[in-house]
Amino acid sequence: EERLSEEEELMKKIREEMERRKVKEEGPPPKEEAVSEIEGVMPKEETSLMREIPEEKKEKIPGEEELREKEMEIIEAVGKEKDQDDLLKLMQKSKKISVKNAAKVLKVSEDTINKWANELKEKGILDIRPKFLGGANLELTRDALKRLKELEEEEKIARIKSELERIREEQKRIRGTY
Repeated sequence: EERLSEEEELMKKIREEMERRKVKEEGPPPKEEAVSEIEGVMPKEETSLMREIPEEKKEKIPGEEELREKEMEIIEAVGKEKDQDDLLKLMQKSKKISVKNAAKVLKVSEDTINKWANELKEKGILDIRPKFLGGANLELTRDALKRLKELEEEEKIARIKSELERIREEQKRIRGTY
């Protein structure tokens, strides 16, 4: 717990430093920009915030590039989980749906739905029942709701562990650079 709070404080300090540097570089927005933003109208002239900051004036924060890459990896991984979650939410509402209809509702291909369905079938969450004239229906299993809760908890634990590990690594790297 103490280690976690140290890591949280360190991450907070890093964020504050990044924000401070951003404000220092850009400065507060001029009044006309604030007014036009509220009114939804762009200023007629190019303002200081619209201009790109030259590369030589940008301060490089140690490890910033690696941090951005790690964040993108996490976002991509969460996105994949989110897609399956969308199918699960749809299944929770309808209990039974055809692959074709699920693909239409979620705006993905039937192959994608089949892939997600097979992964969820392996986890014991749903059954795939072939239809007589082709296609398949997806149905939640009897113990699916119980399993959904368990899986949700396991995923939360895994995400927390992953995030803690990332923070620890970042903390080690930061301590090594200062």
